[in-house]
Amino acid sequence: MKSVALVLVALVGCTDSSVEITSPTSSEVVVGHGFVELKVTVLDSTVTSLVVDVDRTRAPFEVFPPSDLGSCTMCEFVARLPAYEITPGTRVIRVEARGPSGGLGSDDVTIEVDGSPDVRRIAPASILDLRGVATLTLAYEVFARDPVAISIAPDGIQGIGIAAAMCRGGCRLDHVWSIGSPGWHDVIVTAISDGAQARLRESLNFVEAVRVASISVSNVFDFGSLDLEVFLFEDATNKFLGCAGQDSGLGAADENLKTYQVDADLLSPSGALLELSSLPTTALRFEVWENDDPDECLTGPNTSGGDTLVGASPALTLAQWKTQHTPLSFGRVSTFEAVVGLRLAR
Repeated sequence: MKSVALVLVALVGCTDSSVEITSPTSSEVVVGHGFVELKVTVLDSTVTSLVVDVDRTRAPFEVFPPSDLGSCTMCEFVARLPAYEITPGTRVIRVEARGPSGGLGSDDVTIEVDGSPDVRRIAPASILDLRGVATLTLAYEVFARDPVAISIAPDGIQGIGIAAAMCRGGCRLDHVWSIGSPGWHDVIVTAISDGAQARLRESLNFVEAVRVASISVSNVFDFGSLDLEVFLFEDATNKFLGCAGQDSGLGAADENLKTYQVDADLLSPSGALLELSSLPTTALRFEVWENDDPDECLTGPNTSGGDTLVGASPALTLAQWKTQHTPLSFGRVSTFEAVVGLRLAR
């Protein structure tokens, strides 16, 4: 793709249907940093150059043709203008195509240039990636046309900040945030530039939940690989409370005599994350089963379908499970570690 540096010039002549600005559209809001990209279509002409007029104010720009300027049955060009050179507000942009004999036609578009800073979260890419965490790192990127002051405030407590920075190409801030308790937590990122302000507020709901962290079994056999499932019961009533299976993080645990570090959420029978607030305070028992059927852990062990009990844990209260920090062994389960911690509600 060839890049040709041009200069904005004042235009004359009237709009012609052979030249059309296809993007941006009229009244579209364009952020005032980075570049404004004009997509221009020229029909049935021999094009030697493009010129652009922004409220009859000249400024440098670049044009990117799909091939060399020349004969066009239908040619599409992109003209890139530095947005930070354009004064915020309502602006009229006109593009003219010129040929060997002069102007071929022109088109114009009215846009709104927004001079406010722009704040984006770049890590994690999805907020759903924040799973079993007590400490997490959030990364944000800020763009601004003028020097900008940036601050990050989790739960209303001032975190890191930048007093004044040039961020036309983007400034990145990383913040390590310790989550101390379940419930809703807010992170507010503020950027102020030349009196204009941008604020990004994210509200995250963390709950206490149970997950399987490690597991290994011995003397368990099946055709091919193992399909392990973990079930949780109220010990006194034998009430089924939830499970972790192949689809919730145990898929990798498929061999005898091998300890697997896993991250397997326990799910309620409805398929939702099993939250501690929904569990009884009485003694609870984990059971590990080898499953012969497709993953059906949400319905409980299938004793009539060939599922095999591998081992049942001691019955401990919820408070005791929360302080059980060493792996257990029971039955043919060589290693079993259940962890109670904060998870992002989902």
